[in-house]
Amino acid sequence: DAEISGTSSATGEFFDVGSAGTVTVRARQATVRDGGEISTATSDGLSGFIVMEVEDLDILDGGSVSTDVAGSGGDPALPNFEAGAIEIRPLSATGPDSLSVNISGGSISSNTSGTGPGGRLSILPVLAGDVITEIVVTNGGSISASSTGESSGSGRAGSIELIGVGRLIVSDQGVIEATTVGGRSGHVEVVAGQMAVRSGGEVSAGTTGSGTGGNLRVGASSVDIDGGSINTTASGSGDAGTVTITAQGITVDGEGGGIASSSTGTGPGAGAAGSVQLTADAITVERDATVAAQTADGNPRDESDGQVQLTTDTLLVQSGGQVRVDT
Repeated sequence: DAEISGTSSATGEFFDVGSAGTVTVRARQATVRDGGEISTATSDGLSGFIVMEVEDLDILDGGSVSTDVAGSGGDPALPNFEAGAIEIRPLSATGPDSLSVNISGGSISSNTSGTGPGGRLSILPVLAGDVITEIVVTNGGSISASSTGESSGSGRAGSIELIGVGRLIVSDQGVIEATTVGGRSGHVEVVAGQMAVRSGGEVSAGTTGSGTGGNLRVGASSVDIDGGSINTTASGSGDAGTVTITAQGITVDGEGGGIASSSTGTGPGAGAAGSVQLTADAITVERDATVAAQTADGNPRDESDGQVQLTTDTLLVQSGGQVRVDT
């Protein structure tokens, strides 16, 4: 077992032209808590990456796992030119294994603030038979990939991939997000059995500047939203990405609950909202929840932008639920 807490850290850093170190954690139980950190960072060298092979991972109360690049991130001719990827996978020491991840008040993040791209952040099986039992993001915990550079030449944010998950729960202000300012945003992709977003939880891809927002794709047996949200957003000149959800059943419930793509930017250069595309055997929108595409001033890139498309055998909209397009 491994525990990092308080002022403890495992780091790989380089702040000149050189390579940051790679951090590898292999343990049945790994806990990062109370300000402890696992990280790698670089300025102008090739960033390292983080690999965690575990059965149970808890990131709690200010604990963090992160990669960061503040410059070019290295030589763009190299195939792994990126701020360090973060890959979390089952231990699989002697064969197929399981993995559970609990993020409560802690964070997993990949960030770039320079011209180099951010690293991919993934939680996924490796061997046939591996199982990602559960991922829980709660109590203000977060999984995030960001690009914070403001210029159009800023590096793209990394993408987030949560693949082969039995159950994904995002609740109580927990957040999964890919965000950008000047560079392109990364995408968010979820493949799960059950997905629940509750009580202020949020899954999003967004842009606040000139960068193009990322797409958000979900494939699941069931998607249940109760007072939480799944959305793509734009508030500057960049366009919002598309929300695509494919499931057997989709339920959007409760005030503040919603699935949306929105652009709140104003003026002639404002970005456009993306589209919302839901495909399911049954879709229910109820109790003041919304499914919406909303554009303030932006001009659509094509005819599908700013639209809501529902493909279903059964659509139930009741008790103040709404499906709408606002322009």
